[in-house]
Amino acid sequence: MEMKSRQMALLDRFLPAAVWLLLMGLYSHVLAFMTEWISQGSFVDAWSWMGKARVQFANSAMLIFLVLLALYLLTRRAYIAVLLTHLLLIVLAGVNYYKIELRNEPLLPWDLGIAGEAAEIMPSIDISITVPVVVAVVFTLVMTVLLIVRRVRRHKPRVKVWATLSLGVMTLLGAYCFCTFVFFNSQYISSHGISENQFEQVKNYQQNGVITSFMMNLRYITPQKPSNYNEESVEQVLDSVEKSGASEEKPNIILIMNEAFADVTMFENVTYDQDILPTINWLREDYMSGFLLTSQFGGGTANSEFEVLTGNTMATLPSGCTPYQQFLANQTLEAYPSYLRSIGYSTVAIHSFGRQFWSRDKVYKNIGFDKFVSSADFVNPQRYRTFISDEETVNRIIQEYEENKQTGKPFFNFTVTMQNHASYQSSQYDESHLVGVESDTLSDTMKDRLAAYATGIRDADQALRTLIRYFQWEGEPTVIIMFGDHLGNLGSVEESYIKGGYAGDIENDPEEKRKLYSTPFVMWNNFNTIQENAGNMSMYQLLPYITESLGLDRPLYFDYLNQQFKLFRGFAQGVYLDADGNACWEVSSAAEEAFHNHWLLQYDIMFGENYSKGRLFSPDGN
Repeated sequence: MEMKSRQMALLDRFLPAAVWLLLMGLYSHVLAFMTEWISQGSFVDAWSWMGKARVQFANSAMLIFLVLLALYLLTRRAYIAVLLTHLLLIVLAGVNYYKIELRNEPLLPWDLGIAGEAAEIMPSIDISITVPVVVAVVFTLVMTVLLIVRRVRRHKPRVKVWATLSLGVMTLLGAYCFCTFVFFNSQYISSHGISENQFEQVKNYQQNGVITSFMMNLRYITPQKPSNYNEESVEQVLDSVEKSGASEEKPNIILIMNEAFADVTMFENVTYDQDILPTINWLREDYMSGFLLTSQFGGGTANSEFEVLTGNTMATLPSGCTPYQQFLANQTLEAYPSYLRSIGYSTVAIHSFGRQFWSRDKVYKNIGFDKFVSSADFVNPQRYRTFISDEETVNRIIQEYEENKQTGKPFFNFTVTMQNHASYQSSQYDESHLVGVESDTLSDTMKDRLAAYATGIRDADQALRTLIRYFQWEGEPTVIIMFGDHLGNLGSVEESYIKGGYAGDIENDPEEKRKLYSTPFVMWNNFNTIQENAGNMSMYQLLPYITESLGLDRPLYFDYLNQQFKLFRGFAQGVYLDADGNACWEVSSAAEEAFHNHWLLQYDIMFGENYSKGRLFSPDGN
């Protein structure tokens, strides 16, 4: 009898705990589904994913269970554990959903480092609350209230505080071990049929779910070292590069990255009530133009300028990372501005927004700019849509050029505009200033957004004309280059760019996908007549190509990239450009080798031992 009573006592003591753990396990599966529902925005899609990705779903639920259990043991309050877990998952899934909607890119681990920049720009972004988010919030409130009421009716727990805290810490350690064995273990991932797509993260998240994909991406916070990285291999690549002859001509160089600039006349199912791009079309006929393949869509401006100013590529870095903030804010890096400064140029950066946005206040100094002009340095500027106008920004370029004349140095300027930043509504402009839009395939909402977007692009074209006219009159040898950083986010890609006839089957046709990840560039100069359609190339190839075409002095790194250009023209978002600029899914083995050698040099100067120091960006290249 005594033995039986002891067994009953143990059962009475541990059965509730076992039932509680079972319920928490089942509840974790509900939360895993809810998270995916919010992330995908569709109940049907989330349900379908759960059936196809059972391993990923189970792993996600297990991680949620461990987090939920740890929080419960550490706080000793079920409602606190549930509330915190719910909020974490809602934020994770919600931000992922909205980021894909706005930028066609999911939430990535390194995004946590740019929360400040995101918060600064959020007031100008137009987002709507989705049904699954509302359901999740209501569910959170209901569960929290029910658990609070349940706690009021219960007696205080008999387990000692030190015991629950110890179990909580042990559970956290268990969660860490679980992540290490499952999400961070390449062998486990491959053996369970989980495939990763690092170059197309939206597909990666659709296939593996938001939690599994986010956790697996944590492995790539630190860039992977090239397999053959050593001093000898770097020297071999450097020795294979033929150094170009130095030019005595040092013209003024003005490089404008225009926010969300695009050729909106490529919307085949849209007509406008006026000519949007008269200046751009003139330059296309009489000077140089082409399209730049970018890793960005709808945002990520700093990554495009990183590629252009450094000659480095985003394709070899962790997908979705921001080099400015992750790698360059606290280290110097040889780049085109520092090279020009070394050969006698004044180097001035202008950005018509906050000085610290994307850590530009630190990065510009670290890559060789003498001066940085931000929005705080403009006096009562003209604004559209709360942003400083392109015309005002061009006037500031002219002002900085005039002031630079006193130095007697040639002038290099890199400018980032802001007028056409998302989001877009026609009400942001006076009706007399607005471009008219007609389309039989776009919704009224999408036509309204496109009208505002096209208006900003029309204004950018006019501002460029103002700048060119000034330097035509000035007469000093000058080259002006303008390009876009990415296409503008108009909302759903399907409802805007595809229905508008800008792009077609982006899933199966590499050329159609290239359109979605390409922006136009044009070049004007008054000392070397060039009439050329340069076709398609990557962002990082822009300056090597133009400096060679104009016969300008350039660093050895640009000579290497020009050699690479003869094999292939870059890679981004799963799309390769072959030697002729055609979009394809795969390239030749020779191009693959060139791509690897590019990463070898880039790794060396950004993360490695800098064996190439004094050669890639020195005036003589020796």
